Amino acid sequence: MAEEQIISIGEVKKGNIKITVSEFNGQKYLDIRKYFDDDGELKPTKKGIALSAEQFEAVLDILTREKDHILKELS
Repeated sequence: MAEEQIISIGEVKKGNIKITVSEFNGQKYLDIRKYFDDDGELKPTKKGIALSAEQFEAVLDILTREKDHILKELS
């Protein structure tokens, strides 16, 4: 399976963040990763996380439930 880009968050300090769906050993993952520019070509760094569908659902549930608290802490 070719990597399918879902969204690019754009320029952040020293790189870009991309959210993609990728496959490894027959398992699909949601990959949230920082990328860097290598002579005009964006390449992934080790800074990121790959979530299975179950892990993504758990994280999404927590973020949804705790959204107000998280935003308050980030302010």
